[in-house]
Amino acid sequence: MSQNTFSSTELLTYANLQIAAEALYGKLKSPAGNPNTLMSDTDIADINDRLTGEKGYWVTGNNHTSKFSPIQAEQFKQDWQIVQHMNNTKTGFSGTLFENTKTHE
Repeated sequence: MSQNTFSSTELLTYANLQIAAEALYGKLKSPAGNPNTLMSDTDIADINDRLTGEKGYWVTGNNHTSKFSPIQAEQFKQDWQIVQHMNNTKTGFSGTLFENTKTHE
């Protein structure tokens, strides 16, 4: 049986991705009020523009611990962008798809 091992850098990256996704919870509205609809490219561009800064989504967070400092948000944004986001659906699913801006993974 093989065992997956991750470096501390990989674990930090995964934790930061989780924080970044959770920071959006409750902040975004689904298109046309339909929670099962994906966001348009324009909506996604607007979200990516509003992630950092003093009132950015990643800085203000989700009113819990899922947030970055302004500096952390800027550093994280250098490596990651949001490709798609689906708000909380009727089934309770919420998802955020990220892309690494350098490797395009």
